[in-house]
Amino acid sequence: MLSEDVASNRSFRLFACNFRHVSTLINVKLNKDVYHCGENLSGSVIVENSQNILIRDISVTLRGKAHTEFKLNRSGEKRVIKDDQYILDEKLIIWSQGKWDEKEDIQILCIGLHHFPFQFNLPNCSMPCSLETKLGTIRYYVKVVINIPYGTSPQGIKYFTIIGPPTDCMDERYCCALLGQDKKITWHGCCKRGAIALRVIMDRTAYLCGENVRILAHVENRLDGEVRIVMRLIQHVEYFVEKDAGEKKHIESLVLETK
Repeated sequence: MLSEDVASNRSFRLFACNFRHVSTLINVKLNKDVYHCGENLSGSVIVENSQNILIRDISVTLRGKAHTEFKLNRSGEKRVIKDDQYILDEKLIIWSQGKWDEKEDIQILCIGLHHFPFQFNLPNCSMPCSLETKLGTIRYYVKVVINIPYGTSPQGIKYFTIIGPPTDCMDERYCCALLGQDKKITWHGCCKRGAIALRVIMDRTAYLCGENVRILAHVENRLDGEVRIVMRLIQHVEYFVEKDAGEKKHIESLVLETK
């Protein structure tokens, strides 16, 4: 899941460039914002330029990047550990036709509005889902670059979300009930004042977004006061950086809470 700015999945637009009073607008559009592994990702690049521009080509890169960064404080020494890993890295050239300048191997993109379709096949394997936490992120995006022979090449980027492969939550392995229980005794000095016991049962161990999670709670309250039940869904993530001797970091994130 992406941060507020990224999860909006808006097309990032870059106004470039003021070289010789030329402006180029890039808009990246996808057929949808959320994908499963193995699906077809298609979209289009919309380029609008105010004058003819010289370019070498227009490329589209499909990329998935995992990034982690956290601080360590050991024996008074403070340092920052960071690491990156690419999950996807594919590139397409979507435009390399037109009028050639044979001397410089450069083409001309005429003035006006241009649409360039593109398509990628996402790997049909288990890829990590999009993730946004304080210690790290997993982000998937499409990046467009207009390769020009002068100045900074105009770029556009579009983020999208990948969720895990479709899961049959009624499969036998997920249909066994999940049981948890605990008991607490309160004391006053050496005398027992009371006890409270909790037993919780879930009907299965896998759920999809939008489903109702049915929980049956049995409470045995032998205390003087009233007790309330609070349910929390917590996400556990462990980061491992393969640098030096290797570093691990664990984080818990509250997904939802109900009382």
